Amino acid sequence: KEMLAIIWALNSFRNYLYGSAKVQIFTDHQPLTYALSNKNNNSKMKRWKAALEEYSYDLHYKPGKQNVVADALSRIPPKESQVNSLSIATNSNDSSSHNLIYSIEAPIYAFKNQIILKADITSSYQFKIVFPTYYRHIITEPDYSEQTLKSILKRYLNPSVINCIKAEEYVMGKIQEVYPLHFSKYRVRFTQIQVEDIPNEKEQEEIIIKTHNRAHRNTRENKMQILEKYYFLAMASKIKKIIRNCATCKESKYDRRPIKPQIQATPIPQFAGQIVHIDIFIVGKELVLTAMDKFSKFAIAKPIRSRASEHIRQPLRDILFSFVPETIVMDNEKSFNSEAINFMIENEFGINIFRTVPYTSCSNGQVERFHSTLPEIMRCLQKESTYRSFHELLDKSVFEYNSTIHTTTGRKPVEIFFGRRVYSDPKIMEKDRQETINRLLAKQNADLTYHNKNRSSPSTYAEGDIIFVKVNRRLGNKLSARFRKELVAKNLNTTVVTKSGRVVHKSNIK
Repeated sequence: KEMLAIIWALNSFRNYLYGSAKVQIFTDHQPLTYALSNKNNNSKMKRWKAALEEYSYDLHYKPGKQNVVADALSRIPPKESQVNSLSIATNSNDSSSHNLIYSIEAPIYAFKNQIILKADITSSYQFKIVFPTYYRHIITEPDYSEQTLKSILKRYLNPSVINCIKAEEYVMGKIQEVYPLHFSKYRVRFTQIQVEDIPNEKEQEEIIIKTHNRAHRNTRENKMQILEKYYFLAMASKIKKIIRNCATCKESKYDRRPIKPQIQATPIPQFAGQIVHIDIFIVGKELVLTAMDKFSKFAIAKPIRSRASEHIRQPLRDILFSFVPETIVMDNEKSFNSEAINFMIENEFGINIFRTVPYTSCSNGQVERFHSTLPEIMRCLQKESTYRSFHELLDKSVFEYNSTIHTTTGRKPVEIFFGRRVYSDPKIMEKDRQETINRLLAKQNADLTYHNKNRSSPSTYAEGDIIFVKVNRRLGNKLSARFRKELVAKNLNTTVVTKSGRVVHKSNIK
């Protein structure tokens, strides 16, 4: 529009400007200075620029406050009578805009004081109490004059609650005129939505179940769906109660807010080799059997061909000969659960086995943290030097890990595990051992304090309680059930034993 104004002005004064030395054009539209530059490839602007090229011109930007000449020409001064009437109208509009009754999209039955105005030949009045403390006034009049509306509003408006009025558009217009003059202190709303009251609780439940079973949506969406046709008290809480007991939702929906029970303290070993954590992890295409001593943080890693028990047996024997532990902590890997591996650990070596709960990697966190650190060391060493094989790189990385001071113990894992320092006084070694225990306890307490900030105490379940257990995501597909119904057989600290014999961590219970 600004460009069009310039073209129009030049065409209007063409007889005076054509062929003149220089035409000075001032505009308060700054983007025009770019629009007419060579960088702008817009075809329309280029055509308009070509029209301007007939004149010798300079285009200047002038802020609107300084462009007083154009503003004065574009504003015709009004007559005095028009100014007075305009100011009066403006003041009345400003004052009334703050005293208007707002129109809302909620049904009238949601308000405690309801006034329904109808038009008919004869006058009538009905009073209803459908729900406790919810009052409804149904008024019929042949004509709603200003005096009639003042009388109705004075009698039926309640100053202690929000009032809601349902009426025809022309009646609402009259109320808008009366309201700011006589009833501005009352809280009033307009609505045109009127739905069916459902006072019977059995009918309410049937409506909620029917609406929810349509698509098994959440409380808010079900409430909005029901409000299109019906209204009853405590709708949100009743919908929420029914949804919580819906077995289909519990089995098939994702758990948006899973339970996060507090992480519990684990036993602190008193000497090296007492508790060893074992696991399998993948580096690239290679499988590695890893083990870590909980006391010293000393680690061993053995490459394996596959997860099969026959390929794990010998590397595991080498690890057990190195640590000679009292207890082994491992997850529910199939090969670890084989009879051959169990017989070798428990019968041949006399070692206790502690198996972590399925789908809870934090229970085996000692070695899981090592799985994060070891690949970092391997990547860094691989950049700095060339290794002939993956096995050589793995051995070098584990050696460097064991030879580095650990943040938890404050000492090198190899020194704590083997006691390589020469001590003149045996009490010094005992002192170091106690210091390591204290450091482990301090680290554990600090970790528990940090990680349990936003966690709740583990829930308690009674025998026979119905629970819904998370199904392994690797099983099934997108349409498979997310949870499975189980019965509680025994409640433990952070786990639950089900009637089917499964041990389930409480974080996997819905």
